[in-house]
Amino acid sequence: MRLEDLFRFKLTFTECKSYEDVFGMLKQVENRFKTLKSLGVKKTGQGAEDDYHHFEIDTEDPKKIKQLKDMGFIEEEK
Repeated sequence: MRLEDLFRFKLTFTECKSYEDVFGMLKQVENRFKTLKSLGVKKTGQGAEDDYHHFEIDTEDPKKIKQLKDMGFIEEEK
């Protein structure tokens, strides 16, 4: 099964009101990317605009599929 996700840094930091908010969100983003890397997810490029970052993985591992879907990944449309 091929799963994909788009990540937008701009939207991630929209609600940050203080330096502490920014530092907290940076840690969350770092942890997310470490998890994606450990699961074997590939960054496949950017979309049409600078703020769209595309990630995908091909896997049949039910644990990975569940974890990635819980993180917002969707099945790639053919």
